[in-house]
Amino acid sequence: MLQVLLLFLYMGATCGILGYGALSFLTGLPLFRTGSGNYRIRHGVSPLLAGVLCAAVYAQIFSLFAPVGLAANLLLIILCFIIAWHYRGPLTDEVRASLGCCGQPGKLLLFVFLVLLMAYGTSHGIMHYDTGLYHAQSIRWIEEYGVVKGIANLHSRLGYNSAAFAFSALYSFAFTGNGSLHAGAGFFALLLAFSCLDIRHIPGRGRPVLTDFVRLAGIYYLFNIYKEIVSPAPDYFLNCYLFCLLILWLDLDERRERHYLPYALIVAGISFAVTIKLSAALLLLLCVKPIAMILRERKREDKNDALYRIAFFSVLTFAVALPWMLRNLLVSGWVLYPSAFPDLLHVLWKVPHDLAEGDAAGIRAYARGGISADAPFHEWFLPWFSSQTLVSRVLLAADLCTIVGVLICLPVSLARRVRTGRKMITGENGDTNVRQTSVPDLHHASSMWDRGFLVLEGTLLISFLFWFLQSPLIRYGFFFVWTPPVLFAGQLVLVLTQRQSEQGKLRFSRVLMVFLAVFLLYKGIRLIQTDITLMHPENLLVQQDYERFELIPYEVDGETFYYAAEGDRTGYDGFPGGDHRASFRLLGNSLRDGLRAER
Repeated sequence: MLQVLLLFLYMGATCGILGYGALSFLTGLPLFRTGSGNYRIRHGVSPLLAGVLCAAVYAQIFSLFAPVGLAANLLLIILCFIIAWHYRGPLTDEVRASLGCCGQPGKLLLFVFLVLLMAYGTSHGIMHYDTGLYHAQSIRWIEEYGVVKGIANLHSRLGYNSAAFAFSALYSFAFTGNGSLHAGAGFFALLLAFSCLDIRHIPGRGRPVLTDFVRLAGIYYLFNIYKEIVSPAPDYFLNCYLFCLLILWLDLDERRERHYLPYALIVAGISFAVTIKLSAALLLLLCVKPIAMILRERKREDKNDALYRIAFFSVLTFAVALPWMLRNLLVSGWVLYPSAFPDLLHVLWKVPHDLAEGDAAGIRAYARGGISADAPFHEWFLPWFSSQTLVSRVLLAADLCTIVGVLICLPVSLARRVRTGRKMITGENGDTNVRQTSVPDLHHASSMWDRGFLVLEGTLLISFLFWFLQSPLIRYGFFFVWTPPVLFAGQLVLVLTQRQSEQGKLRFSRVLMVFLAVFLLYKGIRLIQTDITLMHPENLLVQQDYERFELIPYEVDGETFYYAAEGDRTGYDGFPGGDHRASFRLLGNSLRDGLRAER
């Protein structure tokens, strides 16, 4: 725990400085300056969310040229010192403002408690099966080599390149020779915990807001994964990060944010989420909101500025994902492995087309409960649905109801839009000279047919359907399964309660807080009961190590490789290893030159 706590402090300092520097640079660009000056980021967790993005992109870029170890960390520290010195004035003010919570003992204790709680959970627990299968191996490849061409020919799952692995390698401190730390998932869980803290303000506000319902789902997710955040599983990185971004998006809506910049930066954050797991790709459709906001300003400013801004954010979003795509091309020969589309390169280390397609089909079949990926919908759906837990079945049914609800609300919204548009053109008294902008205002409002709400809800549902049709394993898509019905139900509750008296809203808020307190108490007791069987005294000082397995060595072109004597897991120690004795050759004279499939 102490080891993880120190690592959290290092991760927080470096990510915080990187994120603050990136946000300060972007918001300070003349292109985004308005009549009131530069936009100022107001959300407390934003620098950390931007910082983990910057750290992961940095680690991926560094891995293209060298192993991600001591040199990468030294350069990272130098970069942080340069940023801190350049922004020393405003950064000092920001740190002082953040430390202002020291004058509020309750708030300070809550922050300290969360840090200690997540450090404790990350110090030990249940290691995810896939960590022994390929997570640990992927991280070690980055630690020792950076990137090696064609390693997916050794073990196909090494082609599942994730930004989470590069981030984990950067902060593993494997170069010390004392093992490889794996606290990345715990740190992302801590960011989600920080993002959920504002739920405590419900009594003070006298009413809940839409974000509070998403925070409830985020808290539930944290309880679900707490005993496994010791494992560097990309699923945990992805779901925690997406929850943070959605909370930030809804917070902006709640305060009626009129500037496009924070929304555009969140879309760049979604691009980073795609590099963690490709299942987040369709969330990029949310770019419609900042684009609409930029176009709305086009009438008041130079039209070229709007095009420059859209182009800038398009390039930024692509740049975030570019290092990940380059790593994909190098480790497997495919841009979006295991997808065999698009087919851009014809290189020696490329995983054969039939193997890539077979791997993709295997993922889909596994997610469907072992039913063939080619099976028609009516053959796999019912067995798959019946195999889910009761909570998952209820949520999936709620997703279906949400789809129906959105399909009902959408025509109403369009009809209201047409009616409003006619009023804007003709005026209330028939004046045909009255004209206003036709670009939709996509801000949140407490109605079921609000355009901003339907754009967000519709995007979440499209992402849910993408997950459902591709690889419907709940662990992969917790965010996609939970957020559409939670958001829709939350909006419905707010609409039904908005006409209540202030006293009625206050009573509802108190009921919600009592429910939250009972929920936290129940889940906390269950968590303690589970942890008693998992905790070992030594984990109060050092983090639980990766699992170890019995291995069988074999040689290819003078290099030693490993596969499992039983099962398919080699863990961190059996390096380089795979799930079976693979057929491949070296591209050159050493492992660093890369691998190719044996033809």
